Amino acid sequence: MLSRLAQCISGPCPYILPWVTLGAMLLSAGSATAQTEVRDFEITVDGARSGHYRMTIERRNDGTITMAGQAAVAVKKLLITVYRYAYSGTEVWQDSQDGRFLALNSTSNDNGTKFD
Repeated sequence: MLSRLAQCISGPCPYILPWVTLGAMLLSAGSATAQTEVRDFEITVDGARSGHYRMTIERRNDGTITMAGQAAVAVKKLLITVYRYAYSGTEVWQDSQDGRFLALNSTSNDNGTKFD
């Protein structure tokens, strides 16, 4: 992911965050005692801290699991921001053995190009 992010300085980035969030959500879905879990990640590009990603996973009483993710990235070269990325999204999954995907609502801004 980070190598792709580094390549995005000159153009649009591939939309890969849902795959990262899906994997992390499925790994944490086995915990029956936790109702809400928050995971924070640091994003680095070429060894420099460039942003953060926060994932909030919530097991709801209606039989669903939601995963809300927010990312903010700013890549700088010589103190000048050369690339920005922001993502905010919520996924809803059925809390059962099949873990069926129910909904996705997301927005992102890839260096000035907005996606809804």
